[in-house]
Amino acid sequence: MGRFDGLKGLVLGVANDHSIAWYIAKEILDPGAKFLVPMDVSSDDQIAAVMDRAKQEFGTIDFLVHSIAYAPMEDLKGDTTNCSREGFRIAMETSAYSLLAVGRLARSILSKDASILTLTYFGGEKVVPGYNIMGVCKATLDACVKYMAFDLGPAGVRVNAVSAGPKQA
Repeated sequence: MGRFDGLKGLVLGVANDHSIAWYIAKEILDPGAKFLVPMDVSSDDQIAAVMDRAKQEFGTIDFLVHSIAYAPMEDLKGDTTNCSREGFRIAMETSAYSLLAVGRLARSILSKDASILTLTYFGGEKVVPGYNIMGVCKATLDACVKYMAFDLGPAGVRVNAVSAGPKQA
């Protein structure tokens, strides 16, 4: 018996078979219950369509894993102060706002005592050389977690962030 037996959930952000989301999905989801669908988190319509599909497949879900972050490479590589306005908007919308959007649109399918988990990183708390604009995004993501927990807590929904740490060899 695994820890997630009998639970239904979504793992968002499976970019490829090297992503953290892929490894999470592989470990916790029943192989027979997996379905992969593309979703652009900058589109509320696409998020809503995925939540509708999840409702059709599962009825309600017990957990939602948000493992989504992105910044344009030219804005990620340079100094934080050199990030373009558009690069900042894209990074923030994709890496932080998307948690609020999926939480809002998943609200109707979350079971009582459901959990929402997102992945963060130490670079949101302290400066990590080279992490640049993503550190700003992770700090914002961490604040979103706190406010979502405040909003959804009365309904029994837990909202947390975890830093995955280094890959084990």
